[in-house]
This record gives sequence, C-alpha cells and structure tokens, in this order.
Amino acid sequence: MGNRLALRFLGVGNAKASELGSACAVLELDDQPTLMIDCGPRSLDDYAAQYGETPLPPIVLTHLHLDHIGGLEALFYRVFFSQKTLHKLYVPATLISALHDKLAASPCVLSEGGANYWDAFQLIPVGPGLSMGIRILERCSSRN
Repeated sequence: MGNRLALRFLGVGNAKASELGSACAVLELDDQPTLMIDCGPRSLDDYAAQYGETPLPPIVLTHLHLDHIGGLEALFYRVFFSQKTLHKLYVPATLISALHDKLAASPCVLSEGGANYWDAFQLIPVGPGLSMGIRILERCSSRN
C-alpha cells in the first residue's frame, strides 16, 4: 500500500455509443475507488458492475453535458431514500448556477412533495484544481 493511483474508465465516454459504457471514470487509490469523475446516465450501473457493493465515492463534475451528469437524478433518489449521509459532489464554482438550472430549478423536477434536489448532496465548490491530500485534478478544457 504505497499510495498507488490508477484511473479506471467505466466506458468509452461516447454519448452516441452508450452500450459501450458511461462517460465516467474512477480514480483508485491502492485499488480502492476514491473519486468518481462525472456521472453519466449509466454510471451507477457501470460502477456497481465493476465494484459491487463498494460505496460510491465522492463525484467531481468536469462539465455539464448530459452524458456526464445524466446519472445524478438516479443518484438523488438513491441518496434521498436510502443513504443516511449526503453524497459529496465537487463542482467547479463557475458551473454551479448552470447545474442548478439544468437539474433543480424547475418546480416540477421532483414529485416527492417538498423534496429539494440538493437535499441529497453536499455541494463542494472547487476552483481550478482539486486536491484530496494530493493534487488530483487540474482544470483543463474539455470538448466531449
């Protein structure tokens, strides 16, 4: 156990080829999932297929294309009704308003009366880099 980092892709990241997996990757530290990068529509299923019952790690979003955030609604329901703690969601500070507009701003988003989309998440704004003991993410432009 020497702080060995690995990046496991859970799919090819092609929105037009979802049968090939999600636009999602998992950073592993010493073979344990430490951080999920993006949460596409199939990400939760792909994660479960790879890691079984291992708890889902915190998630960092890179950008707001639906093939990278489409799984957050399913995660909301899982967290809101099953988990006892909020799920950590790292979001670049410049994207928070747009993320809210895409996922949570409509009064009809949730049918569970009085539920707030953000009741399931611990929203953590991040700047140009993300560090969890070691610097693991540098902001870079993304076009996918």
